[in-house]
Amino acid sequence: MATVWTAASWLGLLPVWVGLGLLPVGNTIAQAQPACPHAILRFESRQPVDDAVVCEAAQVWAERGYQVLVFLTDTQPNSESDWFDLLDQVEAAAGLRTLSQDDDFERRAIALEVTTATDLPFAVSITYGEALFPSPLDTDPAALDDIKRQVRELIADQQITAALVLGLEETAELASIDTAGVVPGTLGWLGVGGGVAVMVGGGGAIAQRQRRRRQRLEAQLHRLQDRVSNLLMGCEQWLTGPDLEAMVPYQLFAEAGGENYSDLTQQLKVWLRQARQALDQAFQVHAALQEDEAQAKQPLAKQVEAWELLYLSFVGRRDRIRAMSDEELQTLLNPVLVLGNTQGLSAGLVQQLEAIQQRVQGSPLKVEITQADPNSVDQEGILGLVEQVDNTISRLREAMIQAPEQLAATDQRRQAFTGPLPPRLGLSLAEVLAGVDTLLAQADQSLHQDQLYLRVQDYCQQVDAALEVVAALDPEFQQYDQRVEKVAAIAAQGYRPPLLDQSSQAMDAALSQVQQVLRLGDYDAVPSALGHLHQTSHQAHTTATQWRDLHQQNVTAIQGLVQTGDRLQQLDQQDVAAAWAALHQYAPDNWEDLTAIHTAAQALLHEIRTQDLPQLQQQNSLAVQAFPAVETGIVASAQRLATAEAQFRQILDRWQLLQRAEADLNRELGKIEAHMFQTAELVKPKRLGLMGRQQPDSRLQSAQAEVDAARCYFQAGSVLRACTARDQALRWVILAYADKVQEQAGTIHSLTLDPHASQPGCSAFQAAIALIPDSTEIDQATDQTLFQLYDNIGQASQDLQRAERLCRSAISNAHKGGYSSHNTLRSSTNRSRSSSSRSSSSSRRSSSSRGSSRRSSSSGSSRRR
Repeated sequence: MATVWTAASWLGLLPVWVGLGLLPVGNTIAQAQPACPHAILRFESRQPVDDAVVCEAAQVWAERGYQVLVFLTDTQPNSESDWFDLLDQVEAAAGLRTLSQDDDFERRAIALEVTTATDLPFAVSITYGEALFPSPLDTDPAALDDIKRQVRELIADQQITAALVLGLEETAELASIDTAGVVPGTLGWLGVGGGVAVMVGGGGAIAQRQRRRRQRLEAQLHRLQDRVSNLLMGCEQWLTGPDLEAMVPYQLFAEAGGENYSDLTQQLKVWLRQARQALDQAFQVHAALQEDEAQAKQPLAKQVEAWELLYLSFVGRRDRIRAMSDEELQTLLNPVLVLGNTQGLSAGLVQQLEAIQQRVQGSPLKVEITQADPNSVDQEGILGLVEQVDNTISRLREAMIQAPEQLAATDQRRQAFTGPLPPRLGLSLAEVLAGVDTLLAQADQSLHQDQLYLRVQDYCQQVDAALEVVAALDPEFQQYDQRVEKVAAIAAQGYRPPLLDQSSQAMDAALSQVQQVLRLGDYDAVPSALGHLHQTSHQAHTTATQWRDLHQQNVTAIQGLVQTGDRLQQLDQQDVAAAWAALHQYAPDNWEDLTAIHTAAQALLHEIRTQDLPQLQQQNSLAVQAFPAVETGIVASAQRLATAEAQFRQILDRWQLLQRAEADLNRELGKIEAHMFQTAELVKPKRLGLMGRQQPDSRLQSAQAEVDAARCYFQAGSVLRACTARDQALRWVILAYADKVQEQAGTIHSLTLDPHASQPGCSAFQAAIALIPDSTEIDQATDQTLFQLYDNIGQASQDLQRAERLCRSAISNAHKGGYSSHNTLRSSTNRSRSSSSRSSSSSRRSSSSRGSSRRSSSSGSSRRR
């Protein structure tokens, strides 16, 4: 809804009217010496400066909401880094920078910072915040360098005021902030030492640019005054009348039958009232802009801005209206073009329309905005309201012509509609289309009796939508029928899903809902009802399908368990029975611990085959249908079968162990003694003085004792005990060997940490570490696994020796050339790092010709150029 503006609100949109007592736009800048409302001026120079002129030059920045700092000094920094450090302190004192944070600069701020030591390449610096990063000030370094060059030249010529003014105005223009009219004629004279000096050097070019800007603004002002006058006259003729009903738009609305629609009539009156009030206010502002003396004294840019705000009150804020061409804007105010023809209108109204057309046709109305902010005006504007009125009148007039044709075509489509309707719906075509016939009857009455043409069109649209809904019933019910038939087929196989009855009831309720909304003619509700029907039928189908699939999965799983049971029964009767008989040929201490295990395995297998599996088959039958319980029982039975098989395997493994021990035990014990000798040589203790000697490794002594015990057990027929002693003997040897190799690894590890160590040497070291077992792994290993662990440790020892050779060779080669050469290289590296550090520091912010920048993730960052 458009905003109704009062005279006060209009004045609020024209901040340049100082004569009307309005406040300036923009942030208030903290004052410093010299006092300036637009900038912080900090002059630390013996050169004379007209601070009032510089202050006025900063106004264009301040009015756009930017904080401005102008710093002038006679300081001659020793380096660019010293210069930047000084600027950091100055900016911090001005409140634009936070020194405790990296590059924390005020987002909407700009600083012009100059030293009179113009022989320095960085004598002029310009620092700005993030708000200006995407502007040409940031993206056109060549243009910015040209501005700094001109400032430097003027400073060198002791034209200090001109230099600072040029820096402020030219950077504003480069950043697309117009500067014309801020200080008319500022650069035409320069106060130097209390006298008057004519501008030289770059001043002529500056003055020329000022003149061009002023000419552009003057042309814009004249264009605005002309176009605003045309808009005022055009809208005045379109919206004139002692009351709303006497206005041309309302008369056109009434003759098109608009008064037959009470709600539309009220809406149209609101639009006309808002447009008329806004037009009256525009006339007041127009008079003020022409007659107010204070406005005439404003800078040219401010005058243009005020007229543009008035223009925007017509076109509003919408891009669509503002982007219209002259012809399109004229069409909005030319009812003849809007209506297309004047047939059927009264003679007096036709005369008014012709007068409006004569006044508006060919009148230029379009203006491009250059100064004002479109967001400060109403969303619609006067022309936006006029457009809504035009559209309403056009729609009414078109409906008078189109409604009879639409009704005839819609009725023809209804008569041609014959279905088909899905049989499962259970409704006749007459029942389904009863609501459609009611809508057509209402449309016929609206056309021939009430002459409500818009309502006729609305009824026709409802009928067309309803016919589309009815046409979509058949494909929807085809899917529904397929799901129902699948559910019935599953039930016919004897399946009784627990939730099937509930799902069937939900389907019946959903079908009844579809039938009800169709009988009531509530076609808008049909898609929702069909969606519910689809959901319930899908759920029923899913319930039945999952129940059947679970049964079939159980059947397959039970068959697998039966086959496993048969296989284990055969294993027990053949392989296990033969092994058990062979074990009894040995002394009892070799097999008597397996007696209980053998008995338990046979009992468990018998229980599974005679009780568990028959019970699962019975519960999984269609008579019982305890499918979820069967699924759980299958998992438990599978685990029990695995237990029985593991127990049978223990008997087979024991028989294989005894057979292998009989053939290999003496050879393996000899191999262990060889390992003991080899390990003893590696871990041989050192001499202590002339007489003393450390004790040998006790683990090797324990290993020998276990070997001797193994031989005794084997001769006595206790083969299992002999194997146990053999394993323990080898464990003692491995533990002693592993400790020695770990000690070796600790020494070599320090070599791999040297930066000159070779990559192959480091890789060999890592491979060796991976082969050394820990104590837990050694304790858990038995039989042949222990022999493999011993071999692994031997391989680890070889890899460590290779790693040591490679690393020492690489380190030695890296240090060839002596300490002096190494020291020289290190010194050179340090100097390079120092130089790099200074370079990095210097490039943090640069005002050199190339320019560089610094960014940060803090609340505001800056670029120094």
